[in-house]
Amino acid sequence: MDGDSPVSQKLLLEVQQLRLAIERFTLWTARTQLAVTRLQIEGAAATRMSQQLNDLRQQGIDLSHRRDQDAARLKEWEGRASSMATPDQRREIESLTKTVELELEELTAREQDRSARKSELASQFQAAQKQLAESSGAGGRHGAIARCGTPAVDQSAVSADKLLK
Repeated sequence: MDGDSPVSQKLLLEVQQLRLAIERFTLWTARTQLAVTRLQIEGAAATRMSQQLNDLRQQGIDLSHRRDQDAARLKEWEGRASSMATPDQRREIESLTKTVELELEELTAREQDRSARKSELASQFQAAQKQLAESSGAGGRHGAIARCGTPAVDQSAVSADKLLK
């Protein structure tokens, strides 16, 4: 390389610096893509949890409505049982009453399970929302995209571009 001209040496240096800048940019692009993918996954998880919470809320409304209907039927049948003329009719009403009482117990147990699941899911959802906010950059410079850094573009790469024009 002793016989190379200063222009050739300068061009070689510029090419090496351009290569480094491209490598840095490629690395930054890969990191950014990973961060975006992670945000999409976290967002999808939060959306699923939100839907599950909505489903649990609706189940609670449905269970409450069904419990109210069963309680009203129970009260009606208990009132009828005392006014029934035949023992067979009373036994039938008593059997229906026991069935509804068992169903009410089952509904109460299901409501307790649903309530516990709802509390657990609400906690997970809040944690997922917090994680998503931090990852998306809502937490300032600490977001996943911000943590990727920015591509380092050397001044030499810019000057090499000028040389080639």
